[in-house]
Amino acid sequence: TPDVRACFDSIAQRISTWDWFIKITEDPRNEEDYLRISAIGNRVRDFLQNPSTDGTTWQEMMIAMVTDLLVYDAGVIELVNDQEGRLVELQTWLGSEWFPVIDEHGHLLYYDQQPEDNFETPVRVSPENLAYFKLYNNNRSVLGLPVLETVINECLTVILASEHAMLALDADEIP
Repeated sequence: TPDVRACFDSIAQRISTWDWFIKITEDPRNEEDYLRISAIGNRVRDFLQNPSTDGTTWQEMMIAMVTDLLVYDAGVIELVNDQEGRLVELQTWLGSEWFPVIDEHGHLLYYDQQPEDNFETPVRVSPENLAYFKLYNNNRSVLGLPVLETVINECLTVILASEHAMLALDADEIP
């Protein structure tokens, strides 16, 4: 499936490099509110230019999250707050390592991390501190269904149908 993966990579690249901006919708004639909201918009813009303390840019974060979203149907961004509860950093995590945990009524309790390398200690995070994205929600599972699985199933169906047709022709001894 290298061609399929190339498609996913190009989609992730296109989404992550989309030009975005903060648009102030307050009426400029209401000068006090307009200036206050413009200042907030400027702070948000500056934060999103470089939302991580390790120097990761918004585009780098988005390409990682969107790739995980397309491949695993799970994109994860941790919302890191300071001691006063203010958002100070965004951090992406491998989507396939995080799992939503629900109660018997289907309400989200927390997210549980199960690291793939088994060297890290699993982490439990409250829903307020993690943005968990999935494309294909379903009622059978709290996890989505990765679009990659569907594409692979389609490719295998085409290959097996072709094989079946060739075997049928061979069995009839048609030259």
